[in-house]
Amino acid sequence: MWLREPYPAFDFSMASQDPEGDPLRVDIHPQLENRNRLTVGLRFLWIIPIALYSFFVAIAAVFVAIAAFFAVLFTGRWPEGMRRFMIGSLRLGTRVSAYGYLLVDDYPPFAIS
Repeated sequence: MWLREPYPAFDFSMASQDPEGDPLRVDIHPQLENRNRLTVGLRFLWIIPIALYSFFVAIAAVFVAIAAFFAVLFTGRWPEGMRRFMIGSLRLGTRVSAYGYLLVDDYPPFAIS
């Protein structure tokens, strides 16, 4: 989505530790213990509101990405508000996916931040 400038390195080492050389990093620690079976079983119902919200944010992000493409084309830089919205929408999508895939038990917030 054109949100980072450095080209990713061609290093595919299988080390268990993060090399901390890349500015883009996602840390998800699965919560595997002390799970309530009822909450896991009803999660497919509870995810509906945040999934709908995430869907509409993703549609808005597509339009913002198109507008930002032309803004970058003509001005040479991302408008800060558009960039913050795109990063927030990608974070929201990651949080909803982690919740839906049962990696975390915390319900994702209805916020783009």
